[in-house]
Amino acid sequence: MLRRGLPIGVTNLAELGMLTAPTLVIGTLGVVAVAAHGIVIRITSLALVAHIGLARPKSGIDVSTP
Repeated sequence: MLRRGLPIGVTNLAELGMLTAPTLVIGTLGVVAVAAHGIVIRITSLALVAHIGLARPKSGIDVSTP
């Protein structure tokens, strides 16, 4: 379980870091920049979620079987 779960967990952590770090930097630019960044993040997240949804079944992890 660790052999399959660890790489997936590290990937998720990296994705989270890549989405959070720019937000902290943009936060210093003002309210309008943060709002614009929020809109862009929502749009790109939709594309990212679609690809993750297509990739997960191919990873071979089946949570329904013990």
